[in-house]
Parts: sequence; C-alpha cells; structure tokens
Amino acid sequence: MSVQSNASYFFIPFQLQEPLDFLETVRRLDRSDCWTPVGERILYFMKYVSDKLDTGDPEHCQCFRFCLNPEARGRFGLSEPDSVYHIEPLRHVAEQETYPFYLGDVELFCFRTSVCILAIQVSFLKNDPIHISSGQFYLKKVAKEKVYPQSGTGSFTLLELARRLMDTLGEKVPPVPFFFANPGSERANVFSRLEVPPQEDYDRELFYLRRCYSEGYLYQPDPELDAREIYRPAQDTVWGMSAEAAVCLVCPERGKEQFLRGAFYRNFKSQYLLMYVLLLHQKYVLYLFLTEVGTGIRDDLALLESYRERLYDFMTDFVFSRISEVPQYQNLYDRLQHVFALEELFDDVREPLAALRNLQLEQDAKKQQRQDARINRMLFVLSLLTGFSVLSDGHAAIESYASPYLPPLLVEGLQYGFAALVIGALAWGIITLIRSDRK
Repeated sequence: MSVQSNASYFFIPFQLQEPLDFLETVRRLDRSDCWTPVGERILYFMKYVSDKLDTGDPEHCQCFRFCLNPEARGRFGLSEPDSVYHIEPLRHVAEQETYPFYLGDVELFCFRTSVCILAIQVSFLKNDPIHISSGQFYLKKVAKEKVYPQSGTGSFTLLELARRLMDTLGEKVPPVPFFFANPGSERANVFSRLEVPPQEDYDRELFYLRRCYSEGYLYQPDPELDAREIYRPAQDTVWGMSAEAAVCLVCPERGKEQFLRGAFYRNFKSQYLLMYVLLLHQKYVLYLFLTEVGTGIRDDLALLESYRERLYDFMTDFVFSRISEVPQYQNLYDRLQHVFALEELFDDVREPLAALRNLQLEQDAKKQQRQDARINRMLFVLSLLTGFSVLSDGHAAIESYASPYLPPLLVEGLQYGFAALVIGALAWGIITLIRSDRK
C-alpha cells in the first residue's frame, strides 16, 4: 500500500428502492466484474460488533464492503489512479486555483437497512492543510462542482459518477442519492488524514479542516467548542471533527514515522474508515426514518407498527454505545456520536412511537366503547322482552292492593300512569341507545 501524504474520502449515501432480497443484491455485486469484495478482519471492535460485519456468514452479515476494480475505472469515465483531476478555475481567486488532485479508490458499503454509502478517495497534490480544506469545501458540493481530467476531455460531478457506479447494482428502480436532502443541497461528509510538520498546536488547521472551510473564512478560536471537537490521543496524532467532517493530522517527524506510515495508515483506511461509515450509516438511517414520519405515517397505525419494528431491528443490529476496548477507537467513536447529534436524532425518531401509543390507547378506548354499547343493546332487548311482564304484573298489583281502598276510577288512573311510566322509560332507553350508536 503506497502511503499518501493526504487522503480524503467523500461519502455519498443512496437508498435502494426495491424491496428485494438484500442478499441477491450482494450476489450481483459479487458476480460483477466491476467490484471486488473486501473481507478484511475487524481487529479492534467488540465481537458482538464484528460478528455483524462478518462476510463469511452472509445470512447474518449486516454490511458488505466492495472496492471498485482498477480495470473497470474506464467504464465510468475514470482515468488511472495516478491521473490528475481539478475543479473549474475559480474566478474570484486571484491565482485561478483549481485544487488539482488524484482520484483514487472507490468503495461501496451495502447495509441491510437499504442504505448504501459510496466512499470516493481524493488526494490533493499540494499537501497544505488550508489548501486541502479549501479544495474539500468545493468538492463536498457533489451535485454542483464539476471535476475535469488534467489530460483528456469530459467533466462530471462526484454525484454523477456515483450514479453511474450505483447502476452496477442492477436495480430496476434506480437507488436514490441523498434521499433526505432537497435537490441541489447535497453535501458529502468528508473523512481525511494529513501529514503535517511539527508545531506547537494545530488549532487553526483544524478550524478549517474539521468543517471543510475555504480559506475565505476568517479564523475564530473557540476554546469551549475545540474541547468537544478536538481529540489528542498522542503527541503526534490529533483529530478534529464536526457534523460534516472528521480529520486526522499526523506528524511523522516526531519520531514514529514507521508506525504512522505503516500500521496506522492501514488502520485509517480500514478500521477507522469503517467506524466512520458505521456512524454515518446511523445518521443516514435516522434521517430516513424522520423523512418517512413526515409523509403522514403518524395517523396510520399499521405503518407506525412497521416503523417501530424496523427501528427496533435497526437499534439491535447497528446501534452500540461501546464498540471497542481500545481507547483510541472508543474515545473517537464517543466524540463522533456527539458531533453527529445521534442521541438527539434518536429522540426525534422515537417521538412517533409516543403517537403510536396514543393511537393504540384511542383505539382500545373505542373498542371498549363498542363492546359496552353491544352489552347495553343486549340488556335493553332483554328489558323490552320483560316490559310486557312488568306492565301485566304492575297492573295486577295496583288492582290487588289499591282496589279495596280507592275508587275504581282512581285505581284505573294509577294503572294508566304506571303503564305510561314504564313505556316512557323504554322510549328513553331507545333514544339513548340510538344516540350512542351515532357517536
């Protein structure tokens, strides 16, 4: 593996639209001559995490990773990995900067949730932090910024390239990129590693790189924010992160060149990259849930039930508070969770489940009302059947007890009054029953 002084990954999410067998999609990729499966060992994650990423057990594997074959690059308009690309010259920059770069590896992560993530690697020719951050500022606008080959013709955006690559999935309905964003506002997350010279601190560099700011932004220190978004695991390594990007600065000149350009570089492109993709996947799936909630699901009990089941499955398979006993990984994982605001997103996603509970209570109450109404009707029918007996018995009782003491006309009046009272009670019951049925 050749070591590059800087490497940036731009991530483009897609949602598969067809409710097909996930493993069939993976098999098509396996059979394709465009993609090669990546089955690298997960070295530093907990077993309950690595088991879910074990491609050797496809029935239970939750994520499959593929790399674009170098021989297939030409089919998608890509030159060799050592070919130079650039963006359109910036008219507002005096030196007409084009930020030349190499377009390297392209990787695809397919998750069972129907969310796929493309990772496109870029390495800038000029290894200057502010220059690289400015280049990222333009390239992260994947739907707008055109990329031009240094030699040859034709241009494309990174999103256009991603669409071509996703066509290899063979889906009848094309996958939807940035399914949570309004068209034209698509912005890629960026994950990068840079080699830097020794200096007292890198706060200014991280101010730009962890947000992919262009050099036109004025540097403004914020110690409180820096404490949350900057992580220093070692004297020669420092991380910066935000909702849009994460960057690792390494300083080989401090004495550990062999490690930083050897084991750490390999881990950055495998273990650290995978960890970042897993967190991105969480964020994108939560965006997907929130998008679905906004389309009328709140009033549909069946859809809410399906929503709850999918959310519980997602949390079981992909959401972990601890992924590693290695502090460098776990501490970075914790900080990235915070800058992605995943806990707040989970709160938003769980809120519709409260609506589900309310709907269930309302439906239970209505069901109970219907049962009560049926019982009342049955009782009323029984009372109707016994009404004639009551009238007869009452008529006989009045005559038996009142006739020895009262005149016949008064006894007859009492009998008619009793009959009117019973008939009135029955009529009131009928009216009440009819009104309750209408409600």
